[in-house]
Amino acid sequence: MEKGFQIIVFFLMDFWENYLKGLMVEKNLIAHEKLYPLEREQALPEDKIKDDLHDNYHLVFMTIPGDPAGPGDYFEEIIEARMKIPPLKQHDGLIVSEDMLFQLTIDYCHYFNEKFAQNDRNFSLDFAIDWLEDMRRHPDKHKTEWKIWEQTIEYVLSPGDKHLIF
Repeated sequence: MEKGFQIIVFFLMDFWENYLKGLMVEKNLIAHEKLYPLEREQALPEDKIKDDLHDNYHLVFMTIPGDPAGPGDYFEEIIEARMKIPPLKQHDGLIVSEDMLFQLTIDYCHYFNEKFAQNDRNFSLDFAIDWLEDMRRHPDKHKTEWKIWEQTIEYVLSPGDKHLIF
């Protein structure tokens, strides 16, 4: 499952940086850049909401996956919930299909959507969840996104060690 874990982590990061963030800017859901503290103080409520949403997505798609401690414990919970395999048995040569890996990617977003929404009712990853689910339902409409997924798989399965770059 280690390679599968890497596929999900690298995909989330690449998908955010090279696709989803730009799409959300284009749809005017977030600003291209974070607001500086002084800008935030003077910002309209709508701009503060966009700034918070940008933070939420960056946290879930970049910060948590890129943390040196890694999101492994979270993934164990996600795998257990989806596949009913306890964490201790997940490390015994678990083989997962590509379809299941993509489902676990969606489940990761659901997990954090629920986890953070408990403390902040404005926290939402609904746009990403809906987009990923639409990718699965209508792959022909999402060729660019699927290319990111395929390139991630190629990268992870190619020879050599894979590391996050900090």
